[in-house]
Amino acid sequence: MIAKNELSALINLLDDPDPEVIKTVQERVLAQGEDVLPALQQALLSGMEGVRKQRVQGFIEQVQQATVQKEFTEWVANNGKNMLRGMYCIAKFACPEVRYDDVHTCFKTTVLDLILPKIKEKQTLVKKIQIVNDVLFNQCKFVHLPYSNEAGKYYIHQLLKEKQLTPISLIMLYLCIAERLHISMEVVFLPRGWALLCRTDAGKPDFYINPFLKGNIFGDSKNSYLADNFPLNSIEEFTNMDYPDMALLLTFVRTIQECYNMSKDDKETQKHYFIKTMNFPVQVLAEKVGMEMSPM
Repeated sequence: MIAKNELSALINLLDDPDPEVIKTVQERVLAQGEDVLPALQQALLSGMEGVRKQRVQGFIEQVQQATVQKEFTEWVANNGKNMLRGMYCIAKFACPEVRYDDVHTCFKTTVLDLILPKIKEKQTLVKKIQIVNDVLFNQCKFVHLPYSNEAGKYYIHQLLKEKQLTPISLIMLYLCIAERLHISMEVVFLPRGWALLCRTDAGKPDFYINPFLKGNIFGDSKNSYLADNFPLNSIEEFTNMDYPDMALLLTFVRTIQECYNMSKDDKETQKHYFIKTMNFPVQVLAEKVGMEMSPM
């Protein structure tokens, strides 16, 4: 870890007109990784102004982005285990102050602690899903939104705080819950959206969870768009995608980018910054699932 007096000396060089000096300072500071963040943030509070302040702020952003990029890349390389952490990383790209421990605690106290006491070993899978739906929409009072063009509503810390769920954020939350309940769910990409497929212990398709209808459960015996157009005995053609959970997360991130793109916010520079920032997880996910995806 860089010494405090050395960091102060480096910061004092940030208004030097020589670009080679600035490059050397940048390389030295950024090489410290996230350990240098508290000292840089403290330096900002010392009253510095002008180009020196701008460059310190730039260093902080670069370190923050490099840190979350590394964490997210490792998460993807680990095949997306722990979807809550993947959701946290996506939020952290835009909101560097977010901490995983805080997200996990909020998820546990807001949702999981209310679900777990009601889940019993001998319950059917349908019963367990009904319990999850009841807790989310009746006990926790989550609101189901057909769509939202506010990017902030998709970030996991805001989602848990505001309790508003679009279909795609609901399906992502389901995946987080399913991991904790040791329930196997498959993301199924259909021509008109996506659903979650649950199977019997023998591996036979059992029923759908429809995120567009507040997690309603549908099987072949129910009259619904899913059952009528995609009967369970023909669903296998839609389940041959590698890493479908991460493919859905890719769609999730693209949705966030589209929200920023459509935003009428006057802060154009900030809006484009967020769109550009989200290009990193888009490209990492696209490479993992074998899709071609152009940056926005």
